Amino acid sequence: MATSCKRIPPGYYGVGGTPATRTAVEQCGAGYACPGSAGGRIRCDGVSTWQDALNATECKPVSLCAAGEFASEDVSATSDR
Repeated sequence: MATSCKRIPPGYYGVGGTPATRTAVEQCGAGYACPGSAGGRIRCDGVSTWQDALNATECKPVSLCAAGEFASEDVSATSDR
């Protein structure tokens, strides 16, 4: 019986087995980016990037304060200021 290989779709990452023999996929959670294929799951650092959505393919850049402004809250991997 032949095995059919499927590409890991954007917004998901491979689990089980080894990087060459993944057995399933899981949804990318908040705080992570999952570009699909062999890209794996990339953690948004919570300093310069963040992500609040599920199935994201990239992290969002943190918004910067303009001159004369300050950040009233800290950034995290799942929230901007």
